[in-house]
Amino acid sequence: MDIPNRKIEDKAPRDLGAVLNDMLDTVKSSYGEKMFNILYKRIEKTLDDFDKDVRKILEDIEKKDTQYFETLPDIKQKSEKISEWKKSEMPQEKAEESVEISSESKEEDTDEDQIIIERIEKRKG
Repeated sequence: MDIPNRKIEDKAPRDLGAVLNDMLDTVKSSYGEKMFNILYKRIEKTLDDFDKDVRKILEDIEKKDTQYFETLPDIKQKSEKISEWKKSEMPQEKAEESVEISSESKEEDTDEDQIIIERIEKRKG
């Protein structure tokens, strides 16, 4: 905002209300009452819009927070059931896997042994 006779302050930040009042006084004295009223209405509208936006955001956060805490017990319960189910299923699955692995390794060993035996017989023969 380029206002004539406006001094740039190097002081520490002041209260927003005081800064705004100074700006409004400067506009009023520089541009007149009519421009002051227009600016004042714009500021009011901006603040109203800001207030509406913030209220909507806070309502959305509250709604999501409520939904989260309503579903949290269900999520915990389902998670516990899944954990219990996995614990009860794991030993059987591991046992089945180890049987499959041991039988596969025996077959592989047998095949490899058979190949070695055949090679030895060819060398002898």
